[in-house]
Amino acid sequence: MDPERWRDVEKFVELALQRPDEERTSFLNDACGNDERLRLEVVSLLAQEQPAADFIETPAVELLRGPAPSQTRPLVSDGQ
Repeated sequence: MDPERWRDVEKFVELALQRPDEERTSFLNDACGNDERLRLEVVSLLAQEQPAADFIETPAVELLRGPAPSQTRPLVSDGQ
């Protein structure tokens, strides 16, 4: 991809990310016009953005600690 084309892709990705999800399709339709290849490239990069944002939502240290004591059940019944 030539540098000018890549700048357009980057610009539209950045502008799309500044909008709520429900406005992005309309924005890209207007911004990319009839250039379907440009639109597809931007959409492809946007699709990769969300999994990356959610990658480590819970820190690994918290996962290693396990559930809080109040969320665990006793291993042995007290006979009741």
